Order: sequence, then structure tokens, then C-alpha cells
Amino acid sequence: MADFITAVSPYIYAWMILAIVAVIAGLIVFAVWWFYRRIRVLTTPQAAQPAQQVRQPAQPGQEFRIELREPHDRQITDRNRAERVFSCAVIAMAILVAPTLFGTFWGWLISVLTMMPGLMLGFACGVVLLTGVADRMFVYNREWSGYVTQDIFRGTMVCYGPGLHFSHVWEQRNKSRNIPFEAITKPFSVSVQTKTSKATPEGNYQWAVNPARMTHFIGVDSASIEEGFIGFIEAFLTRELAGKDTEEARRAIDELNRKLAAEFMGDESTHLATHLSSFEEEFGIFTVSIVLTNIVLPDAVQKTRDAKDEAKALREVMAELAGYSSVVDFNKAVEENKLTPKQVDELRDDAMAISENATKEIRTIRGDLGGAAAAALDRLVGGKS
Repeated sequence: MADFITAVSPYIYAWMILAIVAVIAGLIVFAVWWFYRRIRVLTTPQAAQPAQQVRQPAQPGQEFRIELREPHDRQITDRNRAERVFSCAVIAMAILVAPTLFGTFWGWLISVLTMMPGLMLGFACGVVLLTGVADRMFVYNREWSGYVTQDIFRGTMVCYGPGLHFSHVWEQRNKSRNIPFEAITKPFSVSVQTKTSKATPEGNYQWAVNPARMTHFIGVDSASIEEGFIGFIEAFLTRELAGKDTEEARRAIDELNRKLAAEFMGDESTHLATHLSSFEEEFGIFTVSIVLTNIVLPDAVQKTRDAKDEAKALREVMAELAGYSSVVDFNKAVEENKLTPKQVDELRDDAMAISENATKEIRTIRGDLGGAAAAALDRLVGGKS
């Protein structure tokens, strides 16, 4: 054994020196990298933003908002990065040194002349082993995506943002833990009661995963999140439309969108907004945008509204056929008996024939009318006077 120690001492000393140099170099590289990261964090405007998505106050007159910032790994604050760099360096050193010493020892047992080949063979085996476990030392995520592993010794979940990162080799990987950060768009349609009838507001909302709270997101499914959002939207619209009739509600879509943005994405402190913030935080998400596009009326109400619009349009056609410049003048003429009931009935029939494309021939109508009324009919149907 003494002869072996004497023979391998130069190699051991050489490897010790190389190991010390490698460790020092690694520490220098790590220190440079760490200081670079810190300087970059301190000088980057985005770094001043908190890790979590923060509700911002709405700007005056802002009816539609989008809150979607680029995800970054520095938003994740509970991962010990230095610890993972150190563990990867120690494991890589052990994998390279152990086979090298083993090969050197067995080379010496055969012959002093085979010590160097044994050393090289052991080192080569170490390189092969290192390449086999190298993928366990890193986690890479494409742009706009994250990943969650599990530390099997601590039983905790570990989050990684976009890019390449060091990780513990013993962290458990699962393909289902790949998490996209892109916004997800979903339509909504809820039924609420107004002062006059039921109405169905329709629109779209977008949500995305909060990189700082990925561990909360993996505990729920998308269906639960979407149903929760729809519940909050229905509660908001029920509160806002309870004091309006259907016509007021349809005219107030812009106002409702401003209030939706303030409630779901702003700094409102209402009871609903407070619960929504808790919902987003516990589920690991945030609202990207929400917009109300339409308020659909029930069929019976819509038919009544269409009938009123049709009657109004029909009256305008009758006034034009009779040669009056406005419906007000036409109604005044009817009230003053300047037009007989028979004439009014004929005007109504002719107006219905025009507006509903009835079988009655336009040229027959034109022939039965006077010159001024015929000219008005020509203007309505695109003819020439």
C-alpha cells in the first residue's frame, strides 16, 4: 500500500490542485453571475414591480384594459438558487473524481505503467456518467411557460420560470407540471334580472397563471377557475343592473365596461372585489381583461321592441309617401283630418308593401299616387323622379 501511495502521490496532488482550481474558478464564475443578476435586477425597471400581479387604478375614461406582463423567473422568490448551483457543482465533482481515482487504483494494481491509462479510462467513465445525470441538474422552460418540480426529501414544490435554471438532481419531474403563462380567453353569458325583465349579458374574459403562485394553480382545474369567474361576473352584473330597465342597460354597456375593469382589474375595495382578489390569489391566477359586448333581451321582449321599431319605421315611410318632411307633420295632418282614414289605410298598405316586399307591384302603387307621393316613393325604392 505504501508503494501505491508513493506511486500515485503525484497524480493525487495534481488532481487536488486541479480540483481546488476548478472550485475557485466555479466560485468566481458564480460570484460574477450573482453580482450581474443583482445589478441587473436593481437597474431593470420591471424589477421594481412586486412578484405578484398588482391591481392598478383605472385611468379616467378607460373602458377596456389589458394587464399582461412578460413572465420572468425573478418573480419566483421562494427557490434557493445558490443552493442548487452548489449541489450541482459538488455532484459533478464527485462523479468525475470517484471513477478517476478508481481507475487509477486498478491501473496501479496491474502495473505502474497502466496507472495513466487507468486514470484516463476512469475519467472517461466519469464524463459518461455525468452526461447521464446532467439533464437532472437543469430545468429549461420555453418562453411564456413555467414548471413545477417536487423536492422528494423535503416534500415541497419548487417553481421555475422561463429559461435555463439549476436544480437538485433529486427533484421529481412530471410532464403534467408544465404550465403555460399565455392568456386564456373564455366567453361568458349570464342571466340577470332588470327592473323590467330578464336580460342576458354576453362578453369575454381572459385570465392567466401568476408565475409567483404556480404551486396554487396546479391544485385546481381550469373548469373550477372559469366557473368561479362567471360567478363573480354574474354577481357584479346582478348588482349593477337591478336598478335599470333593459333599455337603460343596453345604453350603459360602456359604463358597465369601465366598472368591470375597475372591479376586476383595478383598485376597488368593494366586498366583491376583495373576494375576487382572494379567489385569484388562492388559485394562482390574475385577470388579464374582461369586456361586456352585448345584452341580449328575452324573445318576447325583443319581439315587442322590434314591433315598436317597425311601427316607427312604417310611420316614417307613410309620411314620406304622403309628401311630409317629418312624422310630426304627418301625425298633425292626420289629427287635423287633412288625410281621410281611407287614405291613411292606403298609405299604410303601401308602406307595408315597400317595407315587407309584399306581392303588390310598386308600379301599381306609384300609379295610384299623386306626383309628389310618387316622387317620394321613387326616393324610397331608389327610382328616378
